[in-house]
Amino acid sequence: MLTATSSSSGHTSKRNCSKMKRLLRAASLAIVTSANLIGSPANAELSIPETTGELYAACLKTENNKTMYGEDLFYGGYCLGLINAWQFNLGRNCIFQKDDPIVSKADLVNVSMQALVQAFINYARDNPQDWSLLALGGLSRAFQQYFPCTNNQG
Repeated sequence: MLTATSSSSGHTSKRNCSKMKRLLRAASLAIVTSANLIGSPANAELSIPETTGELYAACLKTENNKTMYGEDLFYGGYCLGLINAWQFNLGRNCIFQKDDPIVSKADLVNVSMQALVQAFINYARDNPQDWSLLALGGLSRAFQQYFPCTNNQG
């Protein structure tokens, strides 16, 4: 669940949550559209990774900093885009909802994209029992394991 809070009131801001959902939808649409425009006709049949296992396979496309084309570009780009959006959300939760035990959070403020991708790949590889989780659930678990919130946040 996407949540955001206001630092002055501490209440969940549905407006910010709605903005994040629109941002994720727009990013997904942009990725799909780009892949269809620059790829071959076969790329029109690509599907968005929905589970942790599917996202793991997509993120493996980014390893070794190779140049990506077609299907690899679609899946690698989706991995990077989703991680970037989730980095923002979990980082905010670490600051504004650090005492809420239910909210997913991680200390991701100064973590590089390469470190985030590698943390997710390592987590997913080592936890195949979580492959059926929704992709964001797997990302949350990975980032919480590798980058837990610290007591000096907020």
